[in-house]
Formats: sequence, C-alpha cells, structure tokens
Amino acid sequence: MLNWASKAELHARVPLGKLLDRGATFSSGSKLFVGGLSYNSNEVALKDAFSQHGDVIQVKVICHPVTGRSKGYVLVKFSS
Repeated sequence: MLNWASKAELHARVPLGKLLDRGATFSSGSKLFVGGLSYNSNEVALKDAFSQHGDVIQVKVICHPVTGRSKGYVLVKFSS
C-alpha cells in the first residue's frame, strides 16, 4: 500500500521506494493496486511518481459512478 510521496497531490504513509523491490520483475502488463490516496490525487501526478519505478502505460483513478469523485484508490499498469 502506498502511503507517502513527495508530490503535492499524492498523500500516503509508506515511501514509494519500499513498495517495489528494485530488482523485482513484473510480468507483461502487471497492475498495481494503490489505496489510501487523497481524493484529490490525479492521474498525471501519480504517473509521474510511479514512472520512477518502471514504464507506466496506464494510471486509472477509480471514481464513484454517480458523483465522479475519486474513491481514493488507483490501478497502475506497468509495461513489464
């Protein structure tokens, strides 16, 4: 779970670097669930933050179907 980052729009509790083993490899199209985010987090800031750990091909902030507001979690898809 992501709980800390230096981006203003990203609020969390664990350093991003501790989420991923620097030597870890992902299968093609691996997705990472990240919860506990600020409701104001946006896809651009999140993609920028996670791009430090691999080639991010998609960031999807999960939103409430009626209000359109963020639910505070995201799916990040890496290319490999």
